[in-house]
Amino acid sequence: MAGEAAKSVSKTIGVLSATKVLTWISGSALMFVLPRFLGPDEYGKLFLGTSVVATLAIVVDFGREYSVAKEVSRRPDEAAGTVVNAASARMPIGILAYIGLYVFAKVAHYPPDVVMVLLILGGGLLWRGVNSVLWSFFQGVEQMKYPSYGGVVESFMLAVLSIGALMIGTNAVGLAGIFLFCGFVNLILCTSFARKLLPVLPRPNWQEAGRLLKQGVPYFLNTLFGVIYYRVDTVMLSLMTTETVVGWYGASYRFFDILMFLPSIFSISVFPVLARNWKDADALARMTRKSLDFILLAGIPISVGAFAFAPQIIDLVFGLKGYTPSILLLRIFGAGMLLVYIDMVLGMTLLAADKQKQLSVSAFLAIFVNVGLNLWLIPYAQRRFGNGGIGAAIATVATEYFVMITMIIMMPPLLLRRGTVGVQMKIVASGGVMILSVWLMNLAGVPWIVNAIVCSCAYVGSIFALKAIDTSDLALLESALPFGKLRGLIRKKQ
Repeated sequence: MAGEAAKSVSKTIGVLSATKVLTWISGSALMFVLPRFLGPDEYGKLFLGTSVVATLAIVVDFGREYSVAKEVSRRPDEAAGTVVNAASARMPIGILAYIGLYVFAKVAHYPPDVVMVLLILGGGLLWRGVNSVLWSFFQGVEQMKYPSYGGVVESFMLAVLSIGALMIGTNAVGLAGIFLFCGFVNLILCTSFARKLLPVLPRPNWQEAGRLLKQGVPYFLNTLFGVIYYRVDTVMLSLMTTETVVGWYGASYRFFDILMFLPSIFSISVFPVLARNWKDADALARMTRKSLDFILLAGIPISVGAFAFAPQIIDLVFGLKGYTPSILLLRIFGAGMLLVYIDMVLGMTLLAADKQKQLSVSAFLAIFVNVGLNLWLIPYAQRRFGNGGIGAAIATVATEYFVMITMIIMMPPLLLRRGTVGVQMKIVASGGVMILSVWLMNLAGVPWIVNAIVCSCAYVGSIFALKAIDTSDLALLESALPFGKLRGLIRKKQ
């Protein structure tokens, strides 16, 4: 990545990284107290509710994350009309999604308190379409600072109100209400920020709204199928095991989800640039290969750390008293985490290259792979180990491997030619050095905190020794990080 594209990506990554640091503070506090105060049963109800609603939210979004952002990026002069028409088309979908949620809750014969959690959390579906379109508009014009402000406020409000409610004995139903309220506050903030950039809004053009919906169908199908195979395991666990097992699975999956921040930030930052340069095959190939370099560079130590220090992570965050079975689940997720990182970069490139139809076929096939594996592995793991989550976690990792293979097959040859294979092999070799360091420290009985520091230093030292990253990459990385930006400001003042 170079020139204006690199500066644009660096700026967005910096904003989102700073936001993630702030939301981590509040999110970590909430992650510490929720499982401990609620216990596996109540936490399982809340996790089930958020998972089901997250799946239906994809229906309301209707592919906006890529279709609306791409439309705004390629036609910025028509952004106001795009926002109004896209939002107008999604509001009726939100109403239908909420009705569908109610029907699902009744058909599944969930207990009354679980149904209440679902219906309260599902209230956000009614305005989800507007909020998601505004978010995509900000992404398309590369002004992610505005939704970041809303996200930070929502995160801190959620942490403060939830912790306060837990102190007085609130259960999953009460927390669902707090989740709903904080999401509405985020909507109000994003709407006010959008009016600064779009002071004049046209009336809805329903013909254009229909065109945008039709254009978004492939993106919607790809995202919907992806979320189904990514989230269906929780629903299947709830129907085939107990709420406690769902709670164990939810604890490890929650931490796994948090570690998805890196590819998420990177994809959001790079996608508008890729979308604008989709006709330049050489530029698209260079950015894709460089993106894979970066994602491997950061993803390998995260994956190794999650696997190696899973017992300490679960003990620190959730407590071993009720969540010891989550340790093995986190190790399984850690082993497959790098696959998810790579899949997100490959999927982003395919969408930018207008291969959303082929990508939706891959995601559709992944549903059958995932559901089939879950139908076999969940009952087996429940009988054999008393923890059906083991089977669900293995099914998730296996499905991601299947998705990666299909995306590599459909990738244009130019995008994955042998441009940076040597660099990637050096990064992988550095990961091997890190794994060896962890193993040796464990044999020596070194405390895990010291072990983590030593193996991280070994990884970084190996990266520099093998020259896996050049000076231009270091400059871009420094400018993207919030601390790098702060240091730059200090230098200017001096």
